[in-house]
Amino acid sequence: MAGNDCTVWKIEKSQDIDTPAFACITPDGIPLRTEVENKGKRHLVYEATALTRGPQNPSLFALPPGTKVMKVPASASGLMQGLGKFLNN
Repeated sequence: MAGNDCTVWKIEKSQDIDTPAFACITPDGIPLRTEVENKGKRHLVYEATALTRGPQNPSLFALPPGTKVMKVPASASGLMQGLGKFLNN
């Protein structure tokens, strides 16, 4: 997909959808294609046509003015580790 390997993940349900979705995700976590299923037929949501990896300008990640930063509760400390395990499966 867009010249990159990816693994197709099937999402059975989520907060936002109640029908299956399929996501093609690169080993480093970049989603390249997503489809949703409706009445047994898949429908394209989006698809990357090109992907270039490289250094990013830090200004692209600057928070918008007025954004309030919230601390993550200690009880959620394992979420990022869990996400990393999910992406590496």
